Order: sequence, then structure tokens, then C-alpha cells
Amino acid sequence: MNSVRILSMEIKNVVAAIIRKGDKFFATQRGYGEWKDWWECPGGKVEAGETPEAALKREILEELNAEISVDKYLCTVEWDYPTFHLTMRCYVCSLLGEALHLNEHEAARWLDKDTIHSVRWLPADEGLLPIIVDELKSYTIRPAEPRDLQAVGDLLRQVLKLHHEGRPDLFNAEGKKYSDEQMLAIFANPQTPVFVYDRGGDVLGYVFCELQRQSSGSLKPLTTLYIDDICVAPEARGRHVGKALFEYAREFAREKGCYNITLHVWECNPGARAFYESLGLKPQFTSMELICK
Repeated sequence: MNSVRILSMEIKNVVAAIIRKGDKFFATQRGYGEWKDWWECPGGKVEAGETPEAALKREILEELNAEISVDKYLCTVEWDYPTFHLTMRCYVCSLLGEALHLNEHEAARWLDKDTIHSVRWLPADEGLLPIIVDELKSYTIRPAEPRDLQAVGDLLRQVLKLHHEGRPDLFNAEGKKYSDEQMLAIFANPQTPVFVYDRGGDVLGYVFCELQRQSSGSLKPLTTLYIDDICVAPEARGRHVGKALFEYAREFAREKGCYNITLHVWECNPGARAFYESLGLKPQFTSMELICK
């Protein structure tokens, strides 16, 4: 690229959010200006004194009325438009809430690697597409299968070890919550779906779910997605695997018409409680205990 030409042009520093949800990402159709009707990853200009991450959070809030977490830096795109040079820093992000409202764009879609070319992209964003495809292919979240028995069983043992360390009076030191036969039955039951985080054939985490229907005369007839367990392999912690699993489960709950998501957290595991609180969960009720000794 001609550096003399860049110096003679206006340089615009912008940020873009690749908002990911499972194997899909969020794209928006511009509703104004010279590039009206073309598609892009949402984002905008970095103001003076702003970090790219802060600018991205502000832009998404302004454009979509949505809060995001900026999960990781992906790449920087350099592009010459006719009248200016664009430097676009791109980040993989996740939604922190459910609502999305188009304040500036005409339309929006969740696209995957198979539909990514179904819209007309802005030139700079089009150069980003192969990198997005690679990112989408970097992992998949899918229903658990019989071939996952060993990996899921190993993670279940890790969960038991953690619980035993916190409450040795209640939990065994060795074993796992379910036998292989029980796990196969759970995998096959549509009321108890299990989803695994698969990176290149390695299962790095799981989420056990259960669709529950309230039937008590004192409770309204609602469907709940109960999360029985989430576990992430030690080598994958800090890489947003647990968050991706939860977001996948939340989307599944929406598709099934669930009113809410519930789960239980042991008081001996404050890290898990902090994690769930960071995802927006709040206490529903308190289970109390008295040891009779």
C-alpha cells in the first residue's frame, strides 16, 4: 500500500464488533449515506481519548441499544476508500442482554459461514469475511453424542472433585454424577439436552440442561430451562467457553419458549456464583441447611 497516498488522505479510525452467538454473527444493513443498503459489522468512530474497547461498547449501545462484552481482538483492516483511508480494529464480542433495537440501520441478520455471502458487504468489511469464517469455524457447540462419553465423563469427575473439596461431608472423593448408561439416556432425551463445546474434535466444556414445566396449582404454567451443570476444561478456562455455552443454552431456551433459566450454585463455589452473576442471573430463592450433629 502506498504510504505517501495514505498520508495525503484523511485517516478514519473505527472499530467493528463481530457479535458472535454460537456459529452465527450479527450483521447490519446501513440505512444512510453513500453506502446506504450495504451491509457491515456494527461499530463506529473512536473518539479522542477513547480506547477501542470503550468506543465499541458506546457505539453498540447507541446503534443497537445493547450492551456487549469485548471478548478478544480479532484483526485490523486497512482500506482505501476514494476520499479517506480506513483503519478498522475488529473485536469478537458477545451480547450481555437479549434486546437489540435498530436505531440507525435498516435491517439486521444473524449470518453463518454458509450465508455470509448472501448480502452485499461494504468493501472494507468484505475483506474481513475470510477471517470471520475462520473464527466461526474455530469451535462449534453441538448436542452431545455417544462419542463424547469419555470427555464428558472426565469433566464430570472434575466437577465432583471441586465439590468434594468444598463439601467433603456431602460429596464423594471419586466417581462421577452419572454412569455411562445414564449419560447415554440423557443425551438421547429431548427433554434433557446436553451441549458440548467442540474445538477441532476436543470437547472443552459442556452444559447439561433440562426442560421443566411448572404444574403446581399455586404457580403459573411456565416452562423453565434448568441448567443442571456447566463445566469447562482447566486448559480452556479464561477463553469464554463457559459464556459461549451459557449463551447457546439461552438461545435454546428462547427457541423452546421458556420463561426463564434457573440453576443451583453451591455456596462452597463462590467463583461459579460470580460467573453466573456476571451473565445477569439473580437469586430466585435460598436453600438453607442445618447439620444435625
